[in-house]
Amino acid sequence: MLIDLSVALNERTPVYPGDPATKISSAGTFDHNGYQDHYISIGTHVGTHMDAPSHMIEGGKNLDEFPIERFS
Repeated sequence: MLIDLSVALNERTPVYPGDPATKISSAGTFDHNGYQDHYISIGTHVGTHMDAPSHMIEGGKNLDEFPIERFS
């Protein structure tokens, strides 16, 4: 069984101390562009995430190198 632990991503989502704040701005509106779009700038330690061994170990594995079953 998998349980979704995701939290909403917005400009109030906590970040790791010292990391950049999340910024979300308009990149298109219906009135001006005919569509709605956003530009999102985040650090890698925002919201729900999992650090891979490669984050702290040179040559360590990335998350895509683990089978999904490893996380259940």
